[in-house]
Amino acid sequence: MTVGRDYVTNVNYSGAQTSGNAGRVRAVTVSVVASPLGEDLWHVTVHNGSSGPITDLTVEVYVVDDNGNRAAGQCVPAKSQQSLPQAMEGVMRQVLQGGLHPFLEQAQMMSGGMPLASYGNLAADQFTSTLMPQIRERIQAHMIDSFPPVLAAGDKAEVMYAAGGTAQVQADIRFADEDGNQWLRLHGQPPKPYE
Repeated sequence: MTVGRDYVTNVNYSGAQTSGNAGRVRAVTVSVVASPLGEDLWHVTVHNGSSGPITDLTVEVYVVDDNGNRAAGQCVPAKSQQSLPQAMEGVMRQVLQGGLHPFLEQAQMMSGGMPLASYGNLAADQFTSTLMPQIRERIQAHMIDSFPPVLAAGDKAEVMYAAGGTAQVQADIRFADEDGNQWLRLHGQPPKPYE
């Protein structure tokens, strides 16, 4: 004797129709992290952790005050901002000075105490002024200044933003799942259907 089973796969208690992708779109996330390059620089990353592509991606990046309320400050892609080259030069100078000082201290001990540590600053300044324009040009060539409208499954995109020394930056995203359903994900909240 064969006994059958009923498989109930779509139960909806609220009466409202929702997409079957609601669980999967939770894997589409946006994160905002302060950049080590400068106080006013922020990395905004959209990650499509779902099993399908997302399209019509729009990202709104904005400044908030200490209470999490939107503030009047402006947040723009950092690729063309003046603060980015200055921040990169500062980081490069610190890296070079930090890397050269131990080498020069050892050379000073080997040379019978001849003061060589001050040459670290001179060498760092020389390297920075010579190499920095080339390094900056290459880094900026690889940076993007806007998010792509489509992200494949598992892909992510990152844009660096400048916010002018503000306390905090947040981002909201809007996108369409593989079935064309529109979704809105506000900062710190799960995605919800958007119309």
